Amino acid sequence: MIFPLRTDAPLYHYPIATVLLIAVCIVVHALRWFFAIPVETYALPLGNGLTPLQWITCNVIHLDITHLVGNLWFLWIFGIVVEGKVGFWRFILIVLSIGAGEACLEQLLYLNHPGTFSAGASVIIFGLMAIVLVWAPDNRFECIWIIYLAYHVEFEISHYTVAVIYFGINLLDIIFSGFTVSSSLLHMGGVLIGLPIAVIMLYVGWVNCEGYDLFTRYGHLLNLPEAYLPSNFGGADEDDDEMEDETKFTLGEELI
Repeated sequence: MIFPLRTDAPLYHYPIATVLLIAVCIVVHALRWFFAIPVETYALPLGNGLTPLQWITCNVIHLDITHLVGNLWFLWIFGIVVEGKVGFWRFILIVLSIGAGEACLEQLLYLNHPGTFSAGASVIIFGLMAIVLVWAPDNRFECIWIIYLAYHVEFEISHYTVAVIYFGINLLDIIFSGFTVSSSLLHMGGVLIGLPIAVIMLYVGWVNCEGYDLFTRYGHLLNLPEAYLPSNFGGADEDDDEMEDETKFTLGEELI
């Protein structure tokens, strides 16, 4: 299993919302355990119509401690990149859009699958992963690869490589499972919502990627005309431009 530890992506905001979201997940799990609340109570039910409350709650409730810890690890590492570029409120809106949007889509698509449910922050994580792929593909994670819990290897790997690996694993699982309802299928639902969010915010100038975004770096491979590059649409936020020299930092330098 590959676990990213830190990133060298330039960030402009501290991960306050990311930490709060992690704290909410931990508190919810503790309360559910203490009061013996069944996970189905706040998970997303499939096949029972639309339940808007669970569109939110299903993202912060987890099946067990392993599910919780694994999700929070990846929520942290991808959350700090996205929030680090757009700040507290925009990050909150992104998280809510991915989590609630995918949950609504999930219930609409699986109206004929009663008796099943989904829970956990993994849909949000995959949505954030898709956004990181668009906004900072060439920046690098310092990772640790744990082999059979006995050995580990530390190495650096680009954001886009991490995204391609996890997207590929999930796509293969979807294919070999015959496109049945599965965690991998739901994960890719988060990707389908995260990608357009990333592209729209980039092209309207709501995020400053300093020219290191996916389209600017690799648009030539798709024969993307220069007139269609993000720099010709919207531009970077003035506030981010003013902060560039004063408050830009990386995770390795400031937060770990």
